[in-house]
Amino acid sequence: MHVVLNCVGADDQGGYVRRLEAFAETSRERLVKLYSRYGPGGTSADERHCYLTHQPESFVICERLDTVLMWLDGVWNDEIDAELALECFTKYWRYGL
Repeated sequence: MHVVLNCVGADDQGGYVRRLEAFAETSRERLVKLYSRYGPGGTSADERHCYLTHQPESFVICERLDTVLMWLDGVWNDEIDAELALECFTKYWRYGL
């Protein structure tokens, strides 16, 4: 998840944990739907297709997708050779619920 945290600017780092907690609370219903459908044991779970839904820290990706999508996309593509996983996860988070 260090790659995702690269999308948290220096000015935002001090209060990021509080913002992340607030995000988790306000997005609870969406997160439950995401993991119920695509997470481990979910109705449409397929870890081979999108392993991110099987990572407990993936809710940080959800927060970054809602906050700084383009920045996340740029950092992810620069540092991780798993563009399709992020693309799939983004589709699940934004449209698959």
